[in-house]
Amino acid sequence: MSRQAGFILPSTIIVIFLCLLIFGAVGTTYVTEKNFLTETEQYYILDNMKTIAIVESLKILDDNNIDNNKYVAEQVNNGEYSFKFIKKTPNIYEVQLHCKTSKGREYTASYQYNLEQNKMIGWSE
Repeated sequence: MSRQAGFILPSTIIVIFLCLLIFGAVGTTYVTEKNFLTETEQYYILDNMKTIAIVESLKILDDNNIDNNKYVAEQVNNGEYSFKFIKKTPNIYEVQLHCKTSKGREYTASYQYNLEQNKMIGWSE
């Protein structure tokens, strides 16, 4: 029994060290998953705003209610989107889209639209 006096302190330190390692691993996993969920949410919000901006710009193009350098901006619950029409030729317009979420994520794209054929002829991100 006299040789067991120094056994408790090293084993306690080892158990505490293992508990700290487990706690650190779980904490890191939690932070990583939380960041992933936030980024995924922002991606889908941005994708939804991009789709809304495209549909709205196509409605304006279909109505032939277009002026050169016409600028349209809309505020939505999760951010804002805008688009601008630039006349390239008498039948072709370039539409520049810009979307921004309330948390600062941004997306910019442009496409060309042919009024005679009523279709997109080019896309650029």
